[in-house]
Parts: sequence; C-alpha cells; structure tokens
Amino acid sequence: IELVVALGFQHPTIVFNQVFESREDLLKTCEEYFSNNMNEGIVVRSLDGKLSAKCMNLEYDSKK
Repeated sequence: IELVVALGFQHPTIVFNQVFESREDLLKTCEEYFSNNMNEGIVVRSLDGKLSAKCMNLEYDSKK
C-alpha cells in the first residue's frame, strides 16, 4: 500500500486483515460487516496472492 500511496493512487479500504480457518468463517465475517455497512462486496486474497475473489453482499441491490 505504501507504493500505491507514494504514486498518488487511491486504494481500497482494508476491512480486515486476518487468516480464516474455513470458508464459512470468512463468509460469516463478511456478512457481519455487511450488516452494518452497505457495500457491494469485499475482495479477499490468499496469502500467496494467487487467489483473489469477491464476497458479494446479497442484500446490496435490494437496499441501495
């Protein structure tokens, strides 16, 4: 992120920075975040950077 800031680019807000034991734990954490924050989704990445995916807020379109 330091390089992104140094170059003057915008970067996304880091919602959480943790390792999850299971897919279910990840989805539960995302849903808890969505219950208080109206976001379309949260981009998640693996520690090695080989996987990037977006956990979608299933209620986003109906509430915006």
